Amino acid sequence: MQNQGLAQQLFLAQQVRQHEAKAAALAGVSMFTLMERAGHAVFSQCIEHVPNAQRYFILVGYGNNAGDGYIVASLAKQAGKEVVVLAADTGKCLSGDALTAQQRWQALGGEVESYTQGRLNNADIIIDGLLGTGINSQVRGPFLTMIEDANAQPSTIVAIDLPSGIDADTGLPLGIAIQADITVTFVGIKQGLVTGAGRSAAGKLVFNDLGIAEPFAKLANASATLINITSFKPLAARSRNSQKGNHGKLLCVGGNQGTSGAIRLSSEAALRTGA
Repeated sequence: MQNQGLAQQLFLAQQVRQHEAKAAALAGVSMFTLMERAGHAVFSQCIEHVPNAQRYFILVGYGNNAGDGYIVASLAKQAGKEVVVLAADTGKCLSGDALTAQQRWQALGGEVESYTQGRLNNADIIIDGLLGTGINSQVRGPFLTMIEDANAQPSTIVAIDLPSGIDADTGLPLGIAIQADITVTFVGIKQGLVTGAGRSAAGKLVFNDLGIAEPFAKLANASATLINITSFKPLAARSRNSQKGNHGKLLCVGGNQGTSGAIRLSSEAALRTGA
C-alpha cells in the first residue's frame, strides 16, 4: 500500500522513529501489527521478483529489523520454503515486538543459528534484517563479516527498510553496506535511500506506508521532496502566432574560464523550452 503524497517526500530517520508509534495509535493498530505488515510487504516482493527462490537465508541483528526478519522467516516457512535464520549473536536477547516475532518463528519449529563464514553459499535469496536506521558508527564485528559475505553472493538480496550499513540520513556507508537488489522501506522514505551511496545500495526502492499514511503525514515534517517529471506542470500550449518573446526571458549567469559546461547546458535547455 502506498500513499502518493508520502511517496514523493523524504524524512530523516528521527522523524520516522519519533512519529510512527503515535501514527499507529491514531490509526488504531499496534506496533506489532506494523511489524507484521512490514514482513508481509517484504515477503510479497520476494515472491514477485524471485518466485522460484526456494532457499531463504534471513540475516538478523538485535532490533526491530530483526523482528521484521523473523516475520519474513515465518511467512516463508509457512509457504513451504527452506528457511535458515542466521543471527549476528545468538546470545543476544531480543525484547518487545522483535522478541514476539522471534517466538512466533520458534513456535513454527524454526531455529536460530550463529553465523559462520560460507553459510550463505547455497542461498537463493538473502533477507537483510541486520541493522536499522539507528546505526551511527562504523559497522564492525559479526555484522561486518555477514555484510561482506552477503555482498559476495550471486543471490538476490532484499533489504528490510534500509540496507544495513547505510546512514539513513546521508546515504553514506558506515565502512561497509549491504548492496541490495531490492529495498522495501516503511512509513516514510528515508533521505539516505536516495542520496549518496544509499541510492545504489538500495537497488530497486519499494515504499510501503503500512496503512498509517494519513496520521503520519499530519505528524511528521518532510526533510525534502523527490522531484521527477510528474512534479512539473506541462508547458503551456503555444499560440500558432507566437514568437520567442511571448514565452519568457531567462538570464543565465555562471561558469568561469574553462568551466562553462554547466551554464551552456542550462542555456540550451532554456532554448528548448522556447524561452
